[in-house]
Amino acid sequence: MRPLSEKINKNGFTLIEILVVIAIIGILATIAVPNFIAYRQQSICVEVEEDAYSLCLAVNSYFSSPTNTSLTGLTPAQVGFSFSGFGEQKNTGTIGGTIDNIIIQVTDGSGRCQGNRPGWTDHVYTKIIK
Repeated sequence: MRPLSEKINKNGFTLIEILVVIAIIGILATIAVPNFIAYRQQSICVEVEEDAYSLCLAVNSYFSSPTNTSLTGLTPAQVGFSFSGFGEQKNTGTIGGTIDNIIIQVTDGSGRCQGNRPGWTDHVYTKIIK
């Protein structure tokens, strides 16, 4: 007669092995999730900054024409620019200042960028063209 230990099927996983794997997955998740959230927040801020830089290029292109000399009442739509985003979360912006010191301000439409980067005040990114 064979001992009981030889009759047990050795093809499956033990409870300890499964718990170790679950613990490793849990540790990796606690490291990865906060980093993922931070990268997502950073991408939202970068999108607003890219809108501001693109609007600056559109304004420069607008003023390259000799007939365009006034900044009064100038809107992003008049310089041929449309912001990124969808629906209520679409970014918005303004063009102001003087012809020698043009101020471009783009507001984060999603409200998720807290403005903890240079050039930010609250949810508004400011770029100045001199």
